[in-house]
Amino acid sequence: MLAGDADAVDAVRPLLAPVCQETFGCGAVPGALLMKFSVNLFLITLVTGLAEAFHFADRHGLDQRLLRDVLDAGPMASSVSRLKGPKLVTRDFTVQAAAADVLKNNRLIAEAAREAGLASPLLDICHALYGETVAQGHGGEDMVAVLHALEARTEDAVRGDARPHSMGSVDRPDDRAPRPGRRRRGGDVPSGRRPGSHGQPGADRPSDHRNSLR
Repeated sequence: MLAGDADAVDAVRPLLAPVCQETFGCGAVPGALLMKFSVNLFLITLVTGLAEAFHFADRHGLDQRLLRDVLDAGPMASSVSRLKGPKLVTRDFTVQAAAADVLKNNRLIAEAAREAGLASPLLDICHALYGETVAQGHGGEDMVAVLHALEARTEDAVRGDARPHSMGSVDRPDDRAPRPGRRRRGGDVPSGRRPGSHGQPGADRPSDHRNSLR
């Protein structure tokens, strides 16, 4: 994904040919960065949903290998599901994309959404789940380790110790940055708090849009 002046993008394309199967021009900076965020948003929600599907099947006594086979044969199959499905079946958390890195990317995408005044409900729940995954000590494991957070929520519910996990550290609707021309109930964004930070101090910001190559 490339962004920048057309002449600069054309000059860079041949250099990337040996390492990239395909390149895409994404307009002006920061188009490539925002396109990457869009792709990663889909990846994060896809893998989280896949983990939840396997957790659901497991707790209902279904054969998870059969679930994998059904998914692989269906229209929703993808290279991602075919890669992550077997890991979920065997509980192989060997890292390919670390949960801690997924959480970091999740924060960056969520901040970009907040800065644009966009709702991102699926991303927000993923943020909470990956935050719990990392807090449980699984940050160095593969992103399918989000399964641990799902299992922990289920165990809490079974014990009757269900907490409002679904909110996690993600802003409640009333805490979102207001859209242009819209005021928050009870006033504007509280001073001293950065919209989209999800209450996390020092969260990474997608502020450096100067790099044209992503």
